[in-house]
Amino acid sequence: MTWPQAPVGFHRRSTGRGVLYAAADLEDAIALRGLDRGDVWERLLASGDARSGRGASAVVSGWRLKRFRRGGLTAPLWGDRYLGAARLVAALAASGEATRRGVPTPAAVALLIERAGGPLARGFLATEEIEGAEDLARRAVRGAATVHDVEEAMRAVRRMHDRGVVHPDLNLGNLLLTGGTVHVIDLDRVTFTEGPVSEYLRRRALRRIMRSCAKLTGAPGLFGPGSETLWDEAYR
Repeated sequence: MTWPQAPVGFHRRSTGRGVLYAAADLEDAIALRGLDRGDVWERLLASGDARSGRGASAVVSGWRLKRFRRGGLTAPLWGDRYLGAARLVAALAASGEATRRGVPTPAAVALLIERAGGPLARGFLATEEIEGAEDLARRAVRGAATVHDVEEAMRAVRRMHDRGVVHPDLNLGNLLLTGGTVHVIDLDRVTFTEGPVSEYLRRRALRRIMRSCAKLTGAPGLFGPGSETLWDEAYR
């Protein structure tokens, strides 16, 4: 299997079963915690008590650890396996590019990729833990989301689009509220445009957010009939 070059700011080195991409200034600390071994990641994730996206996550030394998992209709077939390493490394690189464009997102720390048979690979990602943060999905489910939360989140989405960042899986779970800054997370398959994102892609993102809200709460708006227009109003 061919391993892609390391993104800017990362070092790449071979491990027994694959390759580790580590932030250059944290390489020793990452190795010290055993994050160059898949079995260590498995043990840490199994002991974690947090849920994030499509599976368990764990917090270690101020870093949030997660496993890459497939979504959509083919998820039962693929599970956590990917065809090659390119998509996994692209997600790692996207963190740095989004940050360079002024989009708040937790800094990536390490990516471990291991062979999963033939051309298949599995990946584990560590990112900076944002203390005291809560995603908008959790806040919505427990009935604690406010109009201010929606306004802050949608302004952040607008800024992201204005800076040419296209997030294909934008949902309430990927908007992290931190009491002043909204971080966008889960940058798998994120792409970038030369200028601002097109109106078509902006509308599609808003529809996806409303579908996410309906899936979680039973309605496209967080605050009852008619409140679905708040997403669009706050985005403008």
